[in-house]
Amino acid sequence: MKNKIQILHVDDNPLDRQLVKDALCKENDAFEIIEADSREKFERHLDEQDFDLILSDFNILGFDGLQVLQIVHDKNPEIPVIIVTGTGSEEVAIQAMKIGASDYVIKSVKHIRGLAHTIEKVLVNKKNQDERNEAIAKLKKSEEKYRRLFENMQDVYYQIDNQDIIREISPSIFKLAEYKREELIGTTVASFYYDIQEREDMLSILSQKGVVWDFEVRLKAKSGQVKYASLNAHYMVDENNKQIGIEGSLRDIDKRKHFEEELIAAKEKAEESDNLKTSFLHNISHEIRTPLNAIVGFSAILTDPNLPLEKRKGFSDIIVKSSDLLLSIISDIINISTIEAGQEKLSLVSTDINSKFKLLYEQFSPRAKEKNIKFHFNTTLSDSDSVTLLDETKFLQILTNLLDNAFKYTQHGAVSFGYYLKENYLEFYVEDTGIGIPAELHESVFERFRQVETTATRQYGGSGLGLSLSKAYVEMLGG
Repeated sequence: MKNKIQILHVDDNPLDRQLVKDALCKENDAFEIIEADSREKFERHLDEQDFDLILSDFNILGFDGLQVLQIVHDKNPEIPVIIVTGTGSEEVAIQAMKIGASDYVIKSVKHIRGLAHTIEKVLVNKKNQDERNEAIAKLKKSEEKYRRLFENMQDVYYQIDNQDIIREISPSIFKLAEYKREELIGTTVASFYYDIQEREDMLSILSQKGVVWDFEVRLKAKSGQVKYASLNAHYMVDENNKQIGIEGSLRDIDKRKHFEEELIAAKEKAEESDNLKTSFLHNISHEIRTPLNAIVGFSAILTDPNLPLEKRKGFSDIIVKSSDLLLSIISDIINISTIEAGQEKLSLVSTDINSKFKLLYEQFSPRAKEKNIKFHFNTTLSDSDSVTLLDETKFLQILTNLLDNAFKYTQHGAVSFGYYLKENYLEFYVEDTGIGIPAELHESVFERFRQVETTATRQYGGSGLGLSLSKAYVEMLGG
């Protein structure tokens, strides 16, 4: 069944209402006309029913067509209104059209006959306009949707023309490179790269394959900081398939790259530490076996009852020295393990520094005489002023290790040690004329398990823990 076209006709003249009704029903049986002869009835019908169109006289008792237009505009502006009146004034017609009338028809037999056609034309126009409005609303909604995506997307979308000028870029560029979108549009993309060769490499791949995926580049942020990004790109073409530029996206991978670099550095450090420990174990096993072999070997010889007394005394001295050396090595290993476990404690007592220096001088003087090396020490404070709180054992261990190294690596010249008073602290020193340490190893020689010599043909020997222990003790003492 064909749907009726609901029409509300407002006119206070019953003859005019009948004239219009007869003309419309004769032309189209789909018209269903509801009549109103007053403002009260007009507004009631408008509130109670939906209408496709309104016909209104211009001059109505109590109100006029302009008021009808205003009421329709306020209640339901989507309903078209046609003014049907005997007033043929052009001024009235213009006024009505300005306010919102869809058309204006004169009450004459000629014009009333064409009213049905006018209504159909107005309804067709309304339908077309509704479709246009719906399409515009959908387009606007779609644009808003993609604008929100564009503005809120995490990756950076960009468009570059054939002159390498940035024509479009998403606001997310701010998070990646600290630039606002407006600051980059119109600028040259090349200035945005940290290394222009990376762009040349990317363009080369794009030229060969027509597309680039996950190409890592370094970009310059506004602050000057270098940022890592993963780049995608493909050519843009117009309707004639002519290349007009490049578009694609950038993804921030800066944190990932730095994390990867940290992992690589940690891996290398772990491998280096593992190699150092392996080298240390090889060396320390050699250092332990050397005195142990001497102890075992010469102890066996001493069991010979026919061994001359002089040799027996010499072999006994070797056993004692080897035992002392072995004890020192084991003590160093135990101490470094205790420090690494955080179990080493300070024991502060009043210590006479000058007397300890004299003790160290007496202890190392035989080695100086044996190697024909000059040996002396310097104390700045008087004996009465040289008493301070120290962990005596650790203090002596530090200087003993340093002096031991000095004599080990010095074949001629001199070894000296002492201290200076500097403001409110003492600066201790050990100097020698030995082989020295290469500049690139000045820091690393204090690391645990690190030795200047790591080859199988080491000349000087030693566990390699002395400087590490000394550094740890100095730090524990607040030095």
